[in-house]
Order: sequence, then structure tokens, then C-alpha cells
Amino acid sequence: MTDQIPSWMSIDRTLGDLGGWLPKLQTYVDLADHWRDIATSIWKDAADAPVDGPVKLVLYLDGKLADPAVLEVFSRLGLDAFHAKLVALGNDLTDASAPWAKLLMPCSSFVESYGATAPAAGDPEDGDNPGLVVLKSPALDQSGTVAAGPGSLKFDVSAAAGLECEAGSVWPFRSDGVAPGLLRIGVNGKVAADAGLSLPFGEIGTGHFDTSASADARLDLFFRPADPARSFVEALVPSMTRLPDPLDLQAIADAVQLAGMEGLLLVCDGSASAGLGATIGADYELADIGAITAGAVADLSFKRSARWLLSLRATPDGLHFVLSRNLSCDRGWSAGVDVELDYSALASKVHDALVKANDLAQPMLAQIRPFLSPGTYLRDEAGKLVDDVASAIVTDPVLKTAVRSDIGLVLGTSQADDLAVTAYLKDRIVALAGDQAGGILSDVDRWTKTITDGLASRLPLLADVDLQGKLTGYIKPILSQIETDFGATVAKLVNTQGLATELKSIGVDISADETRADALLAGVRALVDKFDGFARDLISKTGDGVAQKLQARFGWSGGTGSGTEYELIGTFRDTSETTAQLWRSLATGHLEPFQRILAAPETAPAGVSLDAASSLSRFAGANDGFTLEVIVLGITASIKDIVEGKAQITQSASGDIAVSAQGTASDEVDGFDEGRAASFVSAWDLALHKIDGSGTRQMSVAIAFDHDDKKLDSGEVSGFLDGLAHQGLVEPARVQRAIEVYQAWRNATPPGQHVQGRIDVRMALSGAAVIRMLALGRQAGTRASSTQFALFAAAGQALLATGVTDQKSVDRDCRAARPRYKQLDKIDDPWRIMYALQDNPPPDTDDGQDYVYTSFEQITPRAISFPGLLAVMARIYDAVPVGSGAPSGAWQAQDYADAEKEMAKDAAAWLRLNRKFLFWFKAGIHPVLLAFLRLLADLDRPLLAGEDPFATLGQHPDTIRSSQLFAITMKQPTGAPVTI
Repeated sequence: MTDQIPSWMSIDRTLGDLGGWLPKLQTYVDLADHWRDIATSIWKDAADAPVDGPVKLVLYLDGKLADPAVLEVFSRLGLDAFHAKLVALGNDLTDASAPWAKLLMPCSSFVESYGATAPAAGDPEDGDNPGLVVLKSPALDQSGTVAAGPGSLKFDVSAAAGLECEAGSVWPFRSDGVAPGLLRIGVNGKVAADAGLSLPFGEIGTGHFDTSASADARLDLFFRPADPARSFVEALVPSMTRLPDPLDLQAIADAVQLAGMEGLLLVCDGSASAGLGATIGADYELADIGAITAGAVADLSFKRSARWLLSLRATPDGLHFVLSRNLSCDRGWSAGVDVELDYSALASKVHDALVKANDLAQPMLAQIRPFLSPGTYLRDEAGKLVDDVASAIVTDPVLKTAVRSDIGLVLGTSQADDLAVTAYLKDRIVALAGDQAGGILSDVDRWTKTITDGLASRLPLLADVDLQGKLTGYIKPILSQIETDFGATVAKLVNTQGLATELKSIGVDISADETRADALLAGVRALVDKFDGFARDLISKTGDGVAQKLQARFGWSGGTGSGTEYELIGTFRDTSETTAQLWRSLATGHLEPFQRILAAPETAPAGVSLDAASSLSRFAGANDGFTLEVIVLGITASIKDIVEGKAQITQSASGDIAVSAQGTASDEVDGFDEGRAASFVSAWDLALHKIDGSGTRQMSVAIAFDHDDKKLDSGEVSGFLDGLAHQGLVEPARVQRAIEVYQAWRNATPPGQHVQGRIDVRMALSGAAVIRMLALGRQAGTRASSTQFALFAAAGQALLATGVTDQKSVDRDCRAARPRYKQLDKIDDPWRIMYALQDNPPPDTDDGQDYVYTSFEQITPRAISFPGLLAVMARIYDAVPVGSGAPSGAWQAQDYADAEKEMAKDAAAWLRLNRKFLFWFKAGIHPVLLAFLRLLADLDRPLLAGEDPFATLGQHPDTIRSSQLFAITMKQPTGAPVTI
């Protein structure tokens, strides 16, 4: 039998204090062994001495230990050393509050029973504790230290609270049917984490370790006395000196077999971590910046704070465990607080999605784009380097021990081969590197530390200072390589014409004709900062949505619930290394390995079984593999770019035919504080009457766009509408009226608060415009058509007029293109050159230098879509529906739908929202959209008999007439809309 308390327990963060009780307890054990011999001798000398029991003997000896007769009795029995121990107890034998009286009584003297009323289902319970004694610390031993190790736990007992010891105790869960009469050793205190140790149900996954971190906790260990007739102290001392480390399953099993341990209960106020797969899907359509396919899953981990109860009990089948959550300590969480997420894997996914933005597809920015998602760049461009680093960590003689000790926490088994561990490390390094696009601009040491800290958050032993140094030596070189590659790319671009124009187009504050290398470099850095800041803002907003979804998914409704909900129930049938790792995961609040078992029960180790009552699915429901719960991130920011066509043909019993078709193009951004939308809707209705062959045809075309802002200012109001007035599309007085409405809102808004408001603009074309559009469309159906070219040129002129590009850029592009195509040598008309090259972008210039045809790229795709839109519109109008008796070529509903979608697609090229970058906007309407509105307004003139339908295109808008096409309203969240 050992004579010290196990090293994982301390008092006030100092080891060995409880060991100070052992000499006293051993004296009581000796008294229990010898009291009959001592009492018999005393009774023979003093027949009336009341010594018929150990307690009565102690009371009799009080004040008599120095009597010669008593000394002679101890000497005669050879118990002089024991006599000295009794003398050393001093006042403890006369102190009425001292625990010796109960400790000397038989365990069977104490009978605790459950209360008359059971607590709420699953809550632990206790009786009236007749056999309870509390051992207060006699002294503090300041020399103690705690040894760290993969199975270590530091349970720090409050010096004031001491160690609770109870004979005759009940098992805290009556439904388990455990017989009473147990010996309980319990402590209230702190579960503390030294560097490199996991804190049970504590701060896991934060990326750093705080050596002072702790969680309020209670630990009770229960033993079955071998002989209840023996004294309390005789059962207590061997149990105290054989207390198993609660994280060590083998030690617990040994205590069950060798020390009569019945079970343990850990109650901890802390956090349990679980995993979930999060995908950016239907609620987050980023078609405009590259659609993210459903199933693009990022493995996240989340933590839930609660009062956790973990019990482990010896049964004939093995060690039965139950993890539950105390609902009475679960109130007030309906707002989603106490939910924390590890975003490192998600950040990489968000970056990967955002770099697909059309705004970044321009020739030079496309070369910078890969570096904006550094995790993916590492995987795709430096994969061999990362492989080598991960392999080196796994085989490093120092690091591999730490990794192997904790790998079960993340993989669910410590038996994974080197390939599996290497793959995990590689994925984790890539995810952590991708956590910040701005890493490529930061000090490489700081960037490296975010990765080494992140690895330690999942593999706690790697938090050791020396091991962090080793990790840094492996990881820093690959990050330095990324920064070197980025620097080389930027150095090349700053010497290339057109970079400033591209930077300016996405909102970087730089002059479009800037050529200084240092200014261009600063512009690139500003782009990276802007991108990284946006990604972080998006992830932050995502977190709000996730918390709400977790709350809804898992029923975290707060309220006044009581009792306990079971989360995980099962049995360990052996103590293999794999099951031992699983127990340690459970006891430290890492629940991911059990999620995997629930997701795929056939993967459970042979020594572990989960009860059917386990309901960890409330944490993260079962799905295939590691994607345990696919949660679409409900964020408040979204981008939608939709093009659709739909149609229906209805034939009545009398033979009448009705055709209804609609095409829609929309571009919508709902940002964090502001949003914009633009849409083009065409509708076609045809009714044909069989009896007389008569019919009606009706086609409508409308454009709508709006600006919605939670922080609206007067500059945004005027800026949004000024473009319409400057182009002669609306009367300036309407803009002034809108400003007046805003000022009234501003005056009615309390100081310190923002004005919220929405501006809606709708342009509905008249029947006259539709007739002219149809006439042009019928002539614009072929490439050889002069009308098609005329419409192309008119669209180009409108784009010039609204400032999409300028004549200087057009002329420059034409000069660069002519030497490459001899047939263009004699053509002066820039529109003819663009029209001829619409399907063949010009190659590089003769000197082999890269050249960006900026104006061609901005004008050509939209200019050619304009005659295409009118041609499809005419085809829809003139089509004959099926069932009308047409001999051939009759249109089915799908034909109408396909044509409507084609027309909407042509219109979509013009629907631009004037974003600075993704979710942020410039004040005015985008010049491209203004050009489209200008073209449509030009068409809104009556077509006279015999008149060329093209005659009015390109004329200066008739402001009074076109202003009538626009309906403008302003509205606040409350109150009636105001017509402008």
C-alpha cells in the first residue's frame, strides 16, 4: 500500500497537501487494529473502564495517555510506537469537530438512503450524509510540483473545502439500481490546465493555452468496502492511496479490480466541443462570384457551455459511461451565447469562394487572385512542400510523441497509421494558413504562430514551448515561400500596363493612370487588406447565423427547464489503447470521435459500444463520414444573379389557346448594412380564339432597381439618382425632391441614430417602345444584318456616353489591334473593328508584350447582347403556339421558356449594381445600367408608318418624355412610401 495521495490531486495548486492527512489516518487504522488488545488490558486493570469500542476507548484515554498505568499497557503489548502516534494527534482526540469518531465506527453504522422524492430525471442526488467527514488540509507543502503527461489531470481542491469522505453513501443515480453502502471520496474545486494539458470540459480550440485556465468542477469516486463491518478508516486509507487518474482508463479498471472501485462522477461547469460540417449552399448563392456547390463542406468545431455530468460505473459487461447535461444550469441561452465556433476550416472555404468573383477575373488581378486564398495556394501550388512538412512532423522523434498522444482526440483512434496522421496534419496546416488572406502581408513569424497555435488547439501537447519551437522550424519556410512567390508576382505586375485600371475598378483608391511602382504595390496591398477584411466580416456574420441555426436545431430555447438530458451512453469492454483514448476524449469534453461512431456504428472499436439511448445527434446529427451535420450557413449577406425563363400553354375545351411566358434577369446583393437589386422582366401573353381566328397579343418590358440602406445618407440619395438626371432620363427636380424627403427623415431621426431607407426605381416601357423593339429585332436576327451592326454601335455609343470607358481607350485598343489583322488596316470606324473581332479577342502586340484590350472587353459583350435581346423578343412575339393549326414550326411551352431565358440572359449583361467590392457600393447607378436605360428610353418613341425603326437611336433623350417612364418611390421601414 502506497503512502501518498496520487499526483494529479493538489490543494490550492500545490502538490502533496492531502498527503499530510495520511499519518493521522494511518494512526486511526492502527487504533482500529489494536483497540481490542488495548481495551482488554485496560479493562483488566480497571474493571469499570468504559472501553467496549474504539470510540469509547479514545474517550477514556483522553488526558490519560501520560498515566504510568496506560504507558505500561502499551509497553506490555509492544505498542510504544503506536502510543507516540496517539500523543502526536494532540488536541484532535479532544476536538469535538475532529472526524476521528466517525472514522473509527464500522462502515455499516452509516445508512444513507435516497430522498422520498426523486429529482428530475437524470439529476444526481444525495441523501442526508450521516457518514460524512471532511478532511481539512493541515498544512501546505510549497515544494510540490505536478508532472505533466498525456494522461495527466490536475484537480485542484480548495484548501477551505478539503476532502469529503463519506461512508454508507448512495450512488448518485437511483435508476441505475446500485446497492447503497458505498464509500465516497469527493472534492469540489477547480480542474486546472497546465501548458500542454487538456482542460476537461474547458477552453478547447481557442488557439492558445492559458496556464491559469480552470473550470469549476466536482469529482466523486465511489468504492465498495470489502467488509462493511470494518471501520470507516480501514476502508478509506487504501481507497485514498489508490485513487485512479480520472483520465486513465487502465488505472480506473485496475482500481475496480484491486481496490473495490464502483465508479466515478465528474460534474464540471465548462464546454464540450463537438464537430459539424458546414456548407455554403442554398442560403448563400454566390453565382456572380462563382457558384459554391452544395456539399462544399468545411469541418468546424463548436463548443457548448453547460454543467456537464459524466459518470463511469463498473458493471458485469464493463465500464458503463453516461454523459449528460444539467438543464437546471442551462437557462438563458436562447440568444445563442456560449456557442463558440472554430472557423479555421470555414475561412479557407470562404476565401476559395470569394476569389471566384468576376471582379477579380480581370487579366492582371487574376494573377493575384490565387494568393487571396493562401491555404488553397499552399495545397495546389506548394503541395509537395506541405506534404514534406507534415511527414517530417510525424517522423520527428520529439514531435511524434506529442502528436501520437493526442491524435485520438481528433481521429477517434490512436492506432491511425502515419499516412492518416500526415493527411490530417496537412489538411490542418492548409486550413489554418487559409484563415487569413492578409497573412501574405504580415510578418511571417506572426503568421507561423497562428498555425502552430492552431495545431496545439487540437493536439494539446503541442502547446509545449519547446515543441512550438520545433513546429515553427518546419512551418515557417513554407509560409516564407508563399510570400516570396507573391512578391515576385506583384513585382512583375507593377511593370505592366493596366494594373491601376483594374485595381480602381474594384474600389481601390488609386488613379487609373498610375504608373509608379510603389503606388501600384500599395494598391495591391490595399486589395489584399480589403479582401481579408471582407472575408473576416463575412465569417463573423456567418457566426451569428450559425448560432441561431444551432439554437433552432438543438432546441436551445432557454426557459426554465430542469433535470438532465442524456447525450451519450455506452460501455467500455476493454482498456486497449484505442478505448483509453476514447475515454480521455470523453473526459476532456472532446466529443468528435463519438460523433463519428454514431455516424457509422460499424467503425466503433471492438471494446466500445454505444447504447441506443445515446442522443448525441442533438449535437450534430448523423450523416456520412466526417460530415456529421450539414448546416447551411444562414448569413445576412448574399449575392444572387438569376436568369430564368418560364412559359405555359393552355388549350381550353373549345379550342382556345392561351400562352403565358416570362423571362427574368436579376442581380441582387443583400449586404450587411446596405443592399441593391436590379431586374429585367419581360412578359408575353397571347390569346387565340378558334372560332373566329382572332386573338390578342401583349408584351411588356420593365426594368427595376433599388437601393436599401440601414445607414442612408444624403450623398447616397443624390448619388443614386443624379446619374438619371445627368443622362437626361429624369427631370432634375425629382432628384431635388428625393433629397428633401431624405432631409425630413433625417430631422425625424433621434440624434446618434442612422437613417434607414429604401429607394425604388422602376422603368416600364410603353407599347410604342415595344413596337419599335420588335421591328428592330426582326431585322437584327443575322450577323450579316446591317441593323445588327447599327444596334451594336448604338449600344457602344451609349456605353461611351455614360462613362463605362472613354474614346481615348477605344482608340488605343484599335491601334493595338490593327497590326495583328491586315483586313483592319484601312478601317477607321472603331465599332467596325470591335464588331469584326467579337468572337476573336486580339492577340498580343507585335513586340510580344502583354496588352489588355480594356475598352473592347468592357463594350463588346454588352454591345452584341443588345441586338440579340431584340431579336429574341421578336421571335417570341411572332411565334405560333402548338395547337393553333400551324402546319409546322409551332412552339411548345419549353420553346417559349428557353427563348425567354435567352432574352433575360442578354439583359443580365447590363444589370450592374456599381459595387466597390462584393457587398459595398458606390453612390451612383452603374454606368452600364445607365447606358441600358438610355438605350431603352431612346426606343420609346412612336414608330410612324414607313419610318426606319432605327432612326431615333442615338438621339439625345427627350427628358420630359423619358421621365414619364420612371416611377420613383422612397420608403422607410415604417410609414407609407413617398412618390418622387
